[in-house]
Parts: sequence; C-alpha cells; structure tokens
Amino acid sequence: MDYISQHLEQNPTLDEVAELAALSSFHFHRIFKATAGETLANFTRRLRLERAAGRLVSSPSTDITTLAMMYGFSSAQNFAKAFRQHFATTPSAYRLQAKQKSKIGNARSGEDDYDCQVLSWGAGPEQSNLLQSVRIEKVAAFQVIYMRQLGSYGRERCEQTHRDLLSLLGHSEESTPAGTLSLYWDDPEITEKAHCRTDVCIVLDGPMPANRWLATQLIAAGRYLVCSFACNEASLALTWEIAFRYLVAKGLACADLPCYERYDAATNQARDHYAFDIYIPLTSR
Repeated sequence: MDYISQHLEQNPTLDEVAELAALSSFHFHRIFKATAGETLANFTRRLRLERAAGRLVSSPSTDITTLAMMYGFSSAQNFAKAFRQHFATTPSAYRLQAKQKSKIGNARSGEDDYDCQVLSWGAGPEQSNLLQSVRIEKVAAFQVIYMRQLGSYGRERCEQTHRDLLSLLGHSEESTPAGTLSLYWDDPEITEKAHCRTDVCIVLDGPMPANRWLATQLIAAGRYLVCSFACNEASLALTWEIAFRYLVAKGLACADLPCYERYDAATNQARDHYAFDIYIPLTSR
C-alpha cells in the first residue's frame, strides 16, 4: 500500500508490486485482496481518482486534462469516465460542488478570510483558544515502527492499536498517546470510511524488533505547517478544521503526503486533556 501510494504516477503493476513483496503474482493477489478488501488494481485506481479529486479542489486553476495526465490517465475523456463511475458525478461538477462547502482534508474552501483570529473561532467558550501556536517547520525524514488499521478515523481505534503496538514492543505501561504519531493517509471527505488508513507510529530508536506484525516506514522530509493544539476529546475533530482553514487563509497548499498528529507529554486522558501538533505537508509553491 505504501509503495503504491508513493508511486501513483508510475501506476505500479501487480507483477511489480508482487516482486517487491517477494511473492508470486498469484499468491500476492490473494493476500492483498484478503487484507485490503479490494484487488490491487482497484486499490490503485481508487487512490488515483481520490488523489485527483483532492487536487480538483485544492488546485482550482489546474485544468482537468492536466490532472488526468498527472494521475496516469491516458486522456481527459478516460479520466472523466472513471471519475463519474467512482464519484457519480463529473470532475467539473465535483469541483463546483466542493467550492460550496468547507471540507476536512486536502480539499478546502478558500472563502474563509481570517488568520490567527481563528484562535477565538468556534461555537462557544469550550472551542476557544484551541490553537496554541503556528509555524512552518522544515522536518528531516525519520523512521517509525507502526501498525495500520483500516476504517473510520477515531480515538477508540487508535487507542487499541496503540496498546497492541506497545505490547508487541514489550511495553507494559498504561496506554497513553504521548510520544506517538497518528498518520492519516486519506481524506475522510473523499475516501469511504472502510478504506481510510491510519498508522499508529512510534519513532524507531535502535534496531528493529523481530516481529511479523510490525513494520517500519520513513516519514517524509519537507516543509510542514505545524499547528499546536490543547483541547478536550470533544474538540479533536475541530482542531483539524481549524488547521486546514488556517492553511487556506495563508495561501498554502497540502502536498500529496500523509498528515499526522504528534502527541506530547502534556496529554492526560484521565483529565480529558490532549496536547499535540498537527503536521500538514506543504507543496513547494
């Protein structure tokens, strides 16, 4: 999944990915479908369409033919046909509809005109002062151990995965998100809930433990918009909305890389207090 996501422009074939996994194409196809709930061809095609859907909105000046070529379609006509089959609408209509509402993810409305005044934005005092600070940071690549879950984004799922990850690493401490990353590959406004990918990660410090359930990945280097938040559980989803509205207000754009949360030691679940940074990868523009 990671390799395909990182090489969508090359449209990897079943034989190519199976070879990377050191399996025959036949055996790999069966394993992938059982694990992911879809064939590798469907997974690749869906990712290309979803990536294009996000770009339709985040880059409104990019014409549809350019987008079609960017994501490996042979023509704008083939792209439009595949897009309609998947989203039940045309690329142009999708772009127009998205402009009429604010979304969480790479696709954002540019109608909101505010900057740090977003500190007091919300429906009540419990939603005020969530955003503690904002900065653009150049992040070096780093390696993590992770476990992946497929399904709706949410605290409960991440907590269980975190407990499983700590157990496999030989830790017996009480579950706490402090020091972990939650990496989100998909935009929940575009991707069906069943296919959303969350990686619960711990920075790799030392040799990789030998365990068939653990994997490593490299978190990409680059420029990130980093928004620091302190909130309760009820406001966790709102923090992402605030972060992306700030992104748009500043004229920045999200790169085709996963976003992630990084929790710090001030997090205390018993007190319903979460302290964390949201990292949004930025394009070079």
